[in-house]
Amino acid sequence: MSFNDQLKMQRLGEAFDKIFRRYGVTSGFGVGDFIVTDTLVTDLMRTDARISDAIVEATWPHVATKRVVHYTRRSAAKRIIADRELRLYELFKRVSNHEMSDFFKHHGFKGAFHSFSGVPTFHEQMKKIFYASFTSENLDLHEECEMWDEFAPSDNDVRLTFKVDATAQDFRRVKYAAAVKPGIPLILELQEASRQILNREFLFRGVTRVSAFYLHGSYSNEEEYRLLHARFDDDPEGVRVDEKNHRYISIPLNPLGRYGYCLTPVSIETRDGRDFELSPQFEGLNLCFSRSPQ
Repeated sequence: MSFNDQLKMQRLGEAFDKIFRRYGVTSGFGVGDFIVTDTLVTDLMRTDARISDAIVEATWPHVATKRVVHYTRRSAAKRIIADRELRLYELFKRVSNHEMSDFFKHHGFKGAFHSFSGVPTFHEQMKKIFYASFTSENLDLHEECEMWDEFAPSDNDVRLTFKVDATAQDFRRVKYAAAVKPGIPLILELQEASRQILNREFLFRGVTRVSAFYLHGSYSNEEEYRLLHARFDDDPEGVRVDEKNHRYISIPLNPLGRYGYCLTPVSIETRDGRDFELSPQFEGLNLCFSRSPQ
């Protein structure tokens, strides 16, 4: 490596540190935190991916515990309670909603769209990521009505409230694309610095996984939280297929499961507001799906 190249790498390290500091990350970054290849500036091959960790926590800080809401059909709610487990579906189920593609497009990660046998690279990654969606308890009346209309439209459909305790790191609040200038500024600035100083693209570890927490701004009314488990090891254990041929994995309610999440049911409601408390032992399940008397 020439002396001039070393100077450029030093400049990039200093630029990265300044960018992070503007976004409140003061850990201190430099040339030792990334590797330069013929085409990339990356921390993919580093054992301590400090840059990636800082990006993720500054943008999508993980949530350790929170009460969240899950609007769903009555039949799905019955299955959740009867089986005492919640299904995490593969993200590929939502490919038509521009899942992941918006993130890669808005941040200039062109390699994700490279095609093998006509299939974009990120499509295969979507089949290895399993997720469940929740929303905030603090929706306003208009947002709440929209959630009922979209996810639980029947009078008998329900809203389940869970307390989620997560030892795993991928329970996070979704980030929505801005309407005028989409993309996450921190990532865009790191990308631009890499291009200007070293004429290379920037790629950070975990970009595929965290892209699942980025959605088009039109969904922002949902105030979504996602619980995610990635199966990049291609281990088929625990992967099942439902009646519509969608792949999923399941996490048990109440005990801390193998994926690092504990979901405790708190309450279940129909749209008219009648509420039924659920005990951790699931006592009185016969009351959970019937309306209380007037």
